[in-house]
Amino acid sequence: MDLLNPYLWTSDMPYGNTSTDGIGVVHPYMTDWEVTNNKMLAIFSVKKELTQGWYMDKNWIKQTVDRHYQYGHVITDNTYYFGIYKIVCSLPNFKGAWPSVWFFSKDKGPPPEVDVFEHFRKDKCLTRHKITCTYHPGPTYENQQIVIKTRRSLRKFDKHPLYLEFHWHSDHMIWVVNNKRVLTVYRKDVAKFPYYPMNILMGTGIKDWNGIEDTFRSEPFIVSKFEYFPSES
Repeated sequence: MDLLNPYLWTSDMPYGNTSTDGIGVVHPYMTDWEVTNNKMLAIFSVKKELTQGWYMDKNWIKQTVDRHYQYGHVITDNTYYFGIYKIVCSLPNFKGAWPSVWFFSKDKGPPPEVDVFEHFRKDKCLTRHKITCTYHPGPTYENQQIVIKTRRSLRKFDKHPLYLEFHWHSDHMIWVVNNKRVLTVYRKDVAKFPYYPMNILMGTGIKDWNGIEDTFRSEPFIVSKFEYFPSES
């Protein structure tokens, strides 16, 4: 199943840094869908513009706060389950960038939360060589319970297409980055395991890692392939 279809996704996020039209619908210019060489692309941008951000606290209650940036994010209308997910994407290259693809339940809220990947650009050079894969079986905002691994490479990840696979089975999950297995989580080893269908979120934001917000370029996060091969277990 090809998930890179704009009709499968919505900008109506449960939280984030976005301006809305007054009824909760995000302005579409932060996320663009483009066909190039007969291939659909999802293009996510960050814009420096005062906006109202919001987040869900540890009790999954919505809290609002002023922010200086808008984020490009989308989430699936439907939920997805066991199977293999294959993603090809290109990462932005600027300090502060925070592109990611992850799973959680929009209705139930995390935990659990599955981060297929996150790219934390905390500096100009070193973190260009790192991709992080994470599973949150417990609280995601305070007293975090996490299973986390980082894929390191001599090549800069933002200089080449990034190939990701996420294998979700009834008793274990596998994360693969550029054909290398990075993380395996077994159901028997964690407090909670995702045993029900979940929504998928993808997009990009910016984080003030070192106290300087303005070191920022509007370079997009581009997803060029997102395939789902369902299975029963």
